[in-house]
Amino acid sequence: MTRRTLLAAALALAAPLLSPAAQAQGAKLKIGLMLPYSGTYAALGTAIENGFRLQVAEQGGKLAGRELEFFKVDDESDPAKATENVNKLIKRDNVDVIVGTVHSGVAMAMARAAKESGTLLVVPNAGADAVTGAMCAQNIFRSSFSNWQPAYAMGEVAARQEKKKRAITITWKYAAGDESANAFKEGFEKNGGQVVKQLTLPFPNVEFQALLTEIAAQLKLTWTAGAPPHESAPKAPVGLVSPAAVELEELHRAALTGNMRAIRDMAGQIAHADPACATFCEKLQALATAYQSKAILSLVKEHLDKVRAG
Repeated sequence: MTRRTLLAAALALAAPLLSPAAQAQGAKLKIGLMLPYSGTYAALGTAIENGFRLQVAEQGGKLAGRELEFFKVDDESDPAKATENVNKLIKRDNVDVIVGTVHSGVAMAMARAAKESGTLLVVPNAGADAVTGAMCAQNIFRSSFSNWQPAYAMGEVAARQEKKKRAITITWKYAAGDESANAFKEGFEKNGGQVVKQLTLPFPNVEFQALLTEIAAQLKLTWTAGAPPHESAPKAPVGLVSPAAVELEELHRAALTGNMRAIRDMAGQIAHADPACATFCEKLQALATAYQSKAILSLVKEHLDKVRAG
């Protein structure tokens, strides 16, 4: 069963909990989509909406025989705005069901509002443990996971199966990061490992270099691939061939989210498709290997500006 099928199934199971007005013959089912349409998690917000709408389309444009009316709010992945945003859907738009979100801190505010108002809430991604734990209610459904679930299992596997003894966790400082790191520590240490330090960075900061240097010092690591963490971005030599603008824009988006694996993969694909870009791609892969997000942004922007200038 896919996640989009789970979303629709959750709505079908929750149908008896809808208000009498919402269940009236022929009345449209009002769906409030409170998702990140901007910022770090924008791609996830768009994917969740697309998946939901695809499932509805496959059901002939209806759910349980009811036509749908959609209302959208960009939650901006900002917990400070979450209560105001969710109340736009509940009090202004009078939605029957809310679908959201990605950021765990925002999801907590949504769950509180849903529990107080009795509005149905379907959580498709955010893993905040309390949403279906301490804040559990008959009108709150989750089609995703709790932050504890995958992280605890990773800790168990790392200690028991991979025989690792020491670990350091590194994550963004917010609900999902804290709960995931703590769950990993629980699973890891119950199976004989030791988490020697838990490092965090304010969300959505992607400047991890200082923390990576601290990890290297703690674990007595030596950087052996790519540039050392403190090295700045190299300037593009005259005549260095740049990839196409669309490829540079995609690399720029990956760098903004700190997705080093995606950057390395894209660089390899670009070099394979156009060997003339190999030197640029090698520099990019070296920086990605060293987790140099700031240097990558500088390098990519330099080339992107050059390509756009023509």
